[in-house]
Amino acid sequence: MNSMTLFTFSPKESETEYVVRCIKHVFPNHLVLQFDCTNTLNDQLLEGVHATLELPDGFELKETLNLDRLEYNVPGTFYCVLETPEDMGDWAGTVSPTLKFVVKDCDPTTGEPDSDEG
Repeated sequence: MNSMTLFTFSPKESETEYVVRCIKHVFPNHLVLQFDCTNTLNDQLLEGVHATLELPDGFELKETLNLDRLEYNVPGTFYCVLETPEDMGDWAGTVSPTLKFVVKDCDPTTGEPDSDEG
């Protein structure tokens, strides 16, 4: 089964600080979560962007591909690869992601961090 479903992880309103869209890619025995992110704050740099996941029984996190850096208004993407239960025929449940990152204050004009501390 090769199918894709798009669902929204957080609001896409202009006044939100970060816009995140999650696309789930469904494959036999695996689920790939693709998180497309945009930082809408010009005075912040996000580093080590990733998600922690609350997984239902039978799911296992196999790999994550984190986003090293998310600059102001520059789209970025990270991924989580999950192994799914063998029998998904009657399965219904929720995967609950939480966005995690380190915030660094930066110069809004240059985008350069004020310091190496987060």
